[in-house]
Amino acid sequence: GDLRYHQVNVITEPQTPSPWGIYTDAEDPLTGETIAASINCWSHVNDLWSQSVIDMARYIGGELKDDEITEGENIRKWAEAANAAKGGGVAPKMTQDELQQRLADFSGVMPSELMEMSQLPQELAQQTRELKQKMRGVVASLDAPSVMMPLYTTRAQQAKGTQFEASLITPMVQQMMGIDGMPLTDNVLDQASPLRGGNPSFKRDFENFREAAMADHNSCVMREAPAPASLTGLTEILQAKFGAFNPEDDLTVQEERAERMRVYVANQAHRSVIVHEMGHSIGLRHNFVSSSDPLVYRPQYWQLRTQNGTEKTACSELVADGASCVGPRYFDPVTPNEADNLIWMFMQSSIMDYAGEITQDMLGPGVWDFAGARMFYGDVVPVFAHPSYLLGTSRGDSMLSLMDNFGGILGYSWTFGQDEVHYSQLQNKLDLISNCQPVLVSNFIPAGWNAQVDGIWNPVLDGKIVSVNGSYTRCDEQSVDYVPWTSLRSPDSGEGPEYYYGGQAIDRLNRVRVPYGFGTDSWADLGNASVYRHDNGADIYELFDFFITQQEMGHIFYNYRRGRTTFSVRAAADRTLERYNTKMRDGAKGLVLMKNIYRKFALELGYDFDTLWPEIAPLYFKENILASGVAFDHFTRMMARPQSGEHYRADDGVLRSNEDTSAGGGPSVVSIPNGATGYFGDIGIGGRPVENGLADDKGEYDSSYTVYAGSYYDKMYTSMLMTESVDNYISSSRTDFIDARDRATALADLFPEGYRRWLANNLTNDHLLTGPRIAAGSAGQPLLDSEGYPASAIGWTTWWGETPRPCFPGNGSTICSTYGLATADPYNAEAPANTLVLDPEVGWEQQKFLIAWTLLYLPENQQQNWIDQMRVWELGVDADPGFESRIEFHNPNGKIYVAKTFGKELIFGEVVEKGVAARVLEYANGLMAKAYVTDPGPDLDNDGTPDWVIPRIDPGTGIPSVRYDPTVSAIVDGYVIPTGTDTCNARESSGCTCTSNRACVELSRYVEVPFYLRQAMDAYGLVETTAKGIYD
Repeated sequence: GDLRYHQVNVITEPQTPSPWGIYTDAEDPLTGETIAASINCWSHVNDLWSQSVIDMARYIGGELKDDEITEGENIRKWAEAANAAKGGGVAPKMTQDELQQRLADFSGVMPSELMEMSQLPQELAQQTRELKQKMRGVVASLDAPSVMMPLYTTRAQQAKGTQFEASLITPMVQQMMGIDGMPLTDNVLDQASPLRGGNPSFKRDFENFREAAMADHNSCVMREAPAPASLTGLTEILQAKFGAFNPEDDLTVQEERAERMRVYVANQAHRSVIVHEMGHSIGLRHNFVSSSDPLVYRPQYWQLRTQNGTEKTACSELVADGASCVGPRYFDPVTPNEADNLIWMFMQSSIMDYAGEITQDMLGPGVWDFAGARMFYGDVVPVFAHPSYLLGTSRGDSMLSLMDNFGGILGYSWTFGQDEVHYSQLQNKLDLISNCQPVLVSNFIPAGWNAQVDGIWNPVLDGKIVSVNGSYTRCDEQSVDYVPWTSLRSPDSGEGPEYYYGGQAIDRLNRVRVPYGFGTDSWADLGNASVYRHDNGADIYELFDFFITQQEMGHIFYNYRRGRTTFSVRAAADRTLERYNTKMRDGAKGLVLMKNIYRKFALELGYDFDTLWPEIAPLYFKENILASGVAFDHFTRMMARPQSGEHYRADDGVLRSNEDTSAGGGPSVVSIPNGATGYFGDIGIGGRPVENGLADDKGEYDSSYTVYAGSYYDKMYTSMLMTESVDNYISSSRTDFIDARDRATALADLFPEGYRRWLANNLTNDHLLTGPRIAAGSAGQPLLDSEGYPASAIGWTTWWGETPRPCFPGNGSTICSTYGLATADPYNAEAPANTLVLDPEVGWEQQKFLIAWTLLYLPENQQQNWIDQMRVWELGVDADPGFESRIEFHNPNGKIYVAKTFGKELIFGEVVEKGVAARVLEYANGLMAKAYVTDPGPDLDNDGTPDWVIPRIDPGTGIPSVRYDPTVSAIVDGYVIPTGTDTCNARESSGCTCTSNRACVELSRYVEVPFYLRQAMDAYGLVETTAKGIYD
């Protein structure tokens, strides 16, 4: 094109909303040649982004206080948590024993059995490996047809306009959707109802199609995305460049120093945005694999990770400092030297990615960018020059297995011969770097460097030169040669891997093309574990760790207004859901599909799947198993998250929030920190406000000025994240045309027992079983620090193992233990001997959505089982189901509910029903026994206790007799009577009414849960709810 018509425009006027950068070139429709480049950058986004970075850096550096950075209260040692995050994030570090426990829990065997398993027969082992290789071709695509979506849509349409749908349009939902105060007409509900346009799936699909459509029309919109994981290291370097933060300095000095830093950071990002858009102009597409492909990470990453290639020992156990071996990050934490040299910055190979880490927005083009442009304009591609990479070698065949694919839905795996290795061993296997030599960094300082503007030149941030063992060094990478694209051929039969998904890749000398990873918009954010926007991680465990760490560390910034005129509840809720949680949900689903496929494989070959799966799952899918478990635990933790702030000890022993309690609560015994907090090198996950906070200093506009978004929305979406199956796989499988139910791939399919157990107990108000825990003393008092916060991190329950286990971060590891009692008797001696349970803030508002999402997104391949688990019959309206394995609830208002039983289980010392609906009716019966005078029902399971109770009807009044409750005092003639009235006391209860009994009041509210279970089934059309018979 003509250079006179190429434009780089910087728009300085703030516009909201606006992108960060956008390119909209004029291109010849016949040749594709760019006629006039149009690269546009909105500089105010740079200003906002860089200001956010520097604000967080000053906060870490102690120059800003809590109330200067956020409206959040009860913040405890956030900077210490940020410092701990550089060691690896929030996801649990674990010992080999804990690793084996998790793998065994997933596989359905005991850890001892897992360790004792011998190798599979050679032929079967070969078949299982080939199937895994074949599955690399299964990918999630934006335009793939879905089996599940028509079912979900039909169920939602069935419920349209019902009272059931209306119950989901809560005031909080109305506020999030921006329709509070509007008449709820059908047109409004089409946009806002959670079962219609307000369903997050609708927005997700719309956004994905928009991104793909823009890419198809050669248009790109970049958006800012500050992520604070590498911020501690960056903070240290910025202080080295511009001077140390000092809260004692004059405010003018502080502001001038901060502004110099901000301008520097803004300029770095500004160049990155413009180069990204210029990349589009020369023909480069987005490449979201860049941050997931460690094979082509920048060499500085491997310098730091392997100490210039000298550290060759593989980690087989959790180590304290990460310097003695190289391994998975759950064994091998980030070392201080890796953090100081910003190792996260170098986990990337293309400027065409959407960076997840702050420092990656300060890089220039990577190896993929140069290779792509060279291929477009020179028709040449790189091949490995070293003979150890020739066709037929272990290295050469390994490279062919990676050719032109991104690992499918499970992400990259690394195979050498018959062996699968973790990516951390790539340096040992491939010699990615070599000949590392010290350099004199002063030789690299540009002659025109302006220290007044850009600070003191820094080798790492400015020169991209890292220090290993105290010496700045640079290394050689694997040498390549360049050959014409047309000179390459594809592997012949018998060459390379059994299943090959690439194009032409072998030159006439049998040299193998370099397999640069590539995945663009049509593959992004859909569940392909290596193709995500705004991510970071070399395997799926690191990826999920990144997503969880970002939302926990960023809570006090992104969920609070912080003076932003553009702040909204919906934007805050959507950020957490879309930027992090749906990505984890979709990233975990690949393992479910693999499990379903191997189940078919076992059946066809005549093997028992339940004995085959424990053999192959830990062997082939270890990181995916751990990551999926981490995602499940994260979602259940969102539901169990307590209110931040002061808590008192209630009569039932649960620590409940003193926040806006009707009767003033009680004396505070502990204060729960708001968001992430640091504990001696560990990150503790704290509580959050559940409510949306309004201003109290805006006068007439208090009610219109939202200060922060609550955790209500995280809790609201939890069961959706666990049950929705987004089956967007490209497949031409014969079996899909015969029985496609195995494409149902939700976390509830992967952890069915864990989800059942978690759901059933959260549909009760038994918070002693469902709440998170803090350590307590032998006398039952919480162990506190000097400020009244818990002395150690909160423990959160893992529900998906053989039995629920609270897990506590501690000493750089994770300590999990089953408890024999609700608050004591741990099986693991390292776990707290005594605990106290925090109120998980789960009530009717949360239980509605637990039911609504679960039944909307029923796992299709187990649909009838889940319907049986959750179905409630109402005798007199429904036909009696007639089975003996049942539990009944005789509601005092006359209704009789029935649910099928599925046995019982032990949870924290309490024996409870397994079935979801059965657990609900069991809990209702427990309240009934406390609320009313009752007669025992039958003992169908022969355990020596009645399976339900029946309220005794007072013959004089014809209504059930309420029990006397000694915890409720009567008010007579203005006097408080603790012992009750003449007709309602310890000896006489004929005058007791429901309001004089706590359990009766709770039961009157709780009966809505079994009613709603039945109503939901009816609304979705899942069952017939009318009695069968012959009518005139």
